[in-house]
Amino acid sequence: MRTPLRIVTGTALCILAVSGCSSPKPKAIDTTSLVDKGVQEAVTTLEGMNADLTIATQPDIDLKGPSAQHWFVKAVEPKTEILPGGAITLDLVSSFDRAVRYCGVGDVEDKGATLIIDMAGKKLGSGDLTYADEKCLLTHLKAPASVTEKMNATRALDGRRDGQWDGITAEWSYHPDNGLDVILTLDN
Repeated sequence: MRTPLRIVTGTALCILAVSGCSSPKPKAIDTTSLVDKGVQEAVTTLEGMNADLTIATQPDIDLKGPSAQHWFVKAVEPKTEILPGGAITLDLVSSFDRAVRYCGVGDVEDKGATLIIDMAGKKLGSGDLTYADEKCLLTHLKAPASVTEKMNATRALDGRRDGQWDGITAEWSYHPDNGLDVILTLDN
């Protein structure tokens, strides 16, 4: 699912009667170069173009928090350029969306902030993902061996376990009937 981020560029205010300054002709900002960049890099690029930015986003996306590195620009509106004083919308996808698209498996929920990995167990309807599916998703998300080895060594008696890395929290449990069930969330 896509999550919009709205960025409004501001104009420099020059009061001629007080300072006698002049305002240069506004320079257009090329928006095509922002697609596929991380949201932090896109914002830095816009700031580097000397555009005053006001950023409005959904409350669950903190651009300075640990999960910000997991959001990427999918599309930009307007598609070509924007003049200072105009508005730009960055259409975002999470690293979970990208991993699911790359691996072809998994369920992304909560506007891109949650990934569910439901592996098959002995019980009918317990899940349908395989070990190879789990490995593809976790490799794409750069999960460290310290977390993946704990997941793969979990027994039914161990109960629910958890681990963290780079702004992602993983919780999982295992039972032979239900398989390995993993919930990954982006930290706020």
